[in-house]
Amino acid sequence: MSDKTNESRINKIQQRVADALGMAIPSAAELVEAEAEVIPETPLVPIPANNELSLVKNPELPPMTKELGRLEHALRQMEYMIEHIMPHAIDALGGVAKIPAIYKARAIESNAKLLDVAREILVQKADIQMKIIELKMKMAAFTQNRTTVGDVTGNTFVFNREELIKTYGPVKNGDDDDDISERVES
Repeated sequence: MSDKTNESRINKIQQRVADALGMAIPSAAELVEAEAEVIPETPLVPIPANNELSLVKNPELPPMTKELGRLEHALRQMEYMIEHIMPHAIDALGGVAKIPAIYKARAIESNAKLLDVAREILVQKADIQMKIIELKMKMAAFTQNRTTVGDVTGNTFVFNREELIKTYGPVKNGDDDDDISERVES
């Protein structure tokens, strides 16, 4: 049989089933129109605008708005999914008592999967929140010019031993004297 003959047989069978169920089979144009209604052009979770992001004010930083925008968008998507998963999971758990005994195990198993997905999303949401905080802390502490020998905080000097020896040079004759005037000129 050719493909055309098989297609017409399938259409006849589908029409008989639809008539038996009291349904109408939609045309191809109606299916395309219905699909356009189901799949929106805009995303479910809007991408945050630059003015919605809380940026760190550091003039030495390269632009990071895209990275922060992606992280913020991922966070919003997870919040959206959690808002939509939890009511379905609660309704499904409430309906387990009404299900016949032979189907209860499968219903409980699928609800457990749904709750596990919600838990995993919450864990990932917390991870993204921590990444945003860490990124902002690194951005606030970022400086491009780190050429100083030591940072002074109050009376405390923070320095590298090798840099100190290179700066002041070795002491003559292995003397442990603190007199800098006796250092060897390089």
